[in-house]
Amino acid sequence: MTAVSYHNSSRRRVEVFRFCGGKDKLSDSSIMMTLSTYKIPVFALLLLLWAAGSATGSTVKKHHVRKAHRAPVAAFDSTLVREDIVDTCDFDPLTDIQRSMIEEMNRWTEVRYHRGGLTKLGVDCSGFTTRIFRDGAGIELPRTSREQAHSGEKVDRGSLSFGDLIFFCSRSKKRITHVGIYLADGKFIHSARKHGVGVSSLSDGYFRRHFVTARRVLSDSPDLSAIGTE
Repeated sequence: MTAVSYHNSSRRRVEVFRFCGGKDKLSDSSIMMTLSTYKIPVFALLLLLWAAGSATGSTVKKHHVRKAHRAPVAAFDSTLVREDIVDTCDFDPLTDIQRSMIEEMNRWTEVRYHRGGLTKLGVDCSGFTTRIFRDGAGIELPRTSREQAHSGEKVDRGSLSFGDLIFFCSRSKKRITHVGIYLADGKFIHSARKHGVGVSSLSDGYFRRHFVTARRVLSDSPDLSAIGTE
């Protein structure tokens, strides 16, 4: 700030201390000459200094901060080419419905897990089985894994074939909490919390210990359990 001090004498002495400013400002000598000659009162001095500061400020260029450019978020596009989860060439023979189911499974590649989800933006385990059977086979399943465990006919673990629903229990082994669709050679497809839609093995420690039951919803399912073996 500008400081002004007064001393009672034959002539008022005014000392002016100013900020560092631009080029357009009044000099000390001109200010003191004016005050000494005309004995300008305090309010006039303040007005003079304000005018000088305004003139200086007007020469300072304003710097505008540019907003960072944000790339648009790409929406989910089901037409993008992704690697198939299940290859129809690995299964022979296949009915038209089973082939349709495999094609539908491959449309869900890389879809993330989302509890309660039923779309390609996110899907849970029973939501995935519901969509595969509805859109791939025209079969409407109940919404939850516990309800789906009462669909179709019970199948022994050693007699599993493509399209069978397989169920798993929680760690406490008190109730069914997970469901997948059996493929062949001990593999099944499901939507898991860790990786979303993908293929896992029944020989995996967790799934081997927590397997509960299997149900066959499709009719006339060919036995493909020996595929990949001689």
